Amino acid sequence: MNQLGGSIGASGSAVLWAVGRERSFGVPGGGGLTTYKAVLPIDSDLLDSVSEGAAVNQSGFLERGIPGPKGGKSTWSISLTTGTILDFLEHLLGGVIRTPLAPGIFRYLFEPSRNSVDTSFYALLSRSPVLRTWLYGLKLSKLSLAIGDNTEIPVKLEGLIGHGTRMGPPIPAAANAGAYQLGPHLRGTLRNPAAGPVHVQVTQVAGGLQFKTEQTNDAPTFPGAAVDTALDAAGEAIWQNLQGADGLDLGFWEENRDPLEIVWPGTPADHAALTPGDVFTFHPPGQWTDPEIPSLTGHQRFTSAHWTVALRTVGADIWTPMSCRKGELALSWPISEERGNGSRYPYALLRDGLFAPSLKIERALVDPFFADRAEGAARLEAQLAFTGHQLAPAFRESITFTFASARIDAAKRTAKDARTIPEEITLVGETTDTLAPPLTVEVITTRDWSPSL
Repeated sequence: MNQLGGSIGASGSAVLWAVGRERSFGVPGGGGLTTYKAVLPIDSDLLDSVSEGAAVNQSGFLERGIPGPKGGKSTWSISLTTGTILDFLEHLLGGVIRTPLAPGIFRYLFEPSRNSVDTSFYALLSRSPVLRTWLYGLKLSKLSLAIGDNTEIPVKLEGLIGHGTRMGPPIPAAANAGAYQLGPHLRGTLRNPAAGPVHVQVTQVAGGLQFKTEQTNDAPTFPGAAVDTALDAAGEAIWQNLQGADGLDLGFWEENRDPLEIVWPGTPADHAALTPGDVFTFHPPGQWTDPEIPSLTGHQRFTSAHWTVALRTVGADIWTPMSCRKGELALSWPISEERGNGSRYPYALLRDGLFAPSLKIERALVDPFFADRAEGAARLEAQLAFTGHQLAPAFRESITFTFASARIDAAKRTAKDARTIPEEITLVGETTDTLAPPLTVEVITTRDWSPSL
């Protein structure tokens, strides 16, 4: 219904946010999505832009602009638990070692590395009942924790989006005989949603996957010609332009170049799970509902009551515990868009720049611990731990961030009033002379999770 029809507006109270690992950048994976209970605000969207036209005219008026780059930023938060954080630590840091500790209890050790895995995510953001959007090629540049006074600690995640669509997910026909689960998937914009759903039919599997396409509100008959599935040099399926039974593009190829594309994830070996005659249907924007997506449960949330901080000078034996009023941990590793020819969307999001973990804490000024060490330009080891309930007599659910070497980057001791002076300290992780990582993260959990390696 339109605005005057009395329809219900989209509400933040009913937002659905689901995320899953991709098979490769921009291509949804076969592991499926997991629903995360988002901590608002959530700002993740594909955004159009308009570039000014280069020409002028005799009127002196502004010429019509042309469609500019398309992409978006993604900022969202989830509750801090040992289960929810694993995929995102691996994505940002790259390296992870999985060690079983006891039946049903696992240890994951994350260490930053530029030479390890390079993952990406796809997501579904549903602002029911108005907008539902698939987001592809989502990569993160920052993970941060804001720690208050016994409030729930959100994990804030920030990054960029590569592509997406408002088309519905693939719905297999009831008569399908194949067992293919990897797709297919669409991305881009449908030119004429009123013309009905987009249907694709497998016509050949052996000898190379072929399919037909038809957009219709009626039962499809697939009168058009079959097309080959596009593969890269390694034999992996890639995105390709989608045309209807009449051979005309289903998306846009004018100045607003935003084609509707399809991918059948996998190799010919994966496609062997299809059967000729299998049909998949994609509904236009506004004509599909939220799919059933499992959520992650069984892991406790952390507050500052579970938080401990300890520091020592590098090389010292004894840790000094700190009583802190609040804190903020940030793991930052920048990413940049690669975009130019062939598309309005980024064709890559590359991790570059320097990995720079930081820890900010505020405490009462009760001793000269930081002042003494700042004068000597000493480097500190820091341990930020969240310790929860017992999983077994010897193990607790926990997340521990350890800085191997950190400098005191800023110190602020402002006497604001007649009360105790607060001391605000910022530590920034650095590598050592042996090029050791500035930070490692240990997670002990009951989640039986498979790293990407």
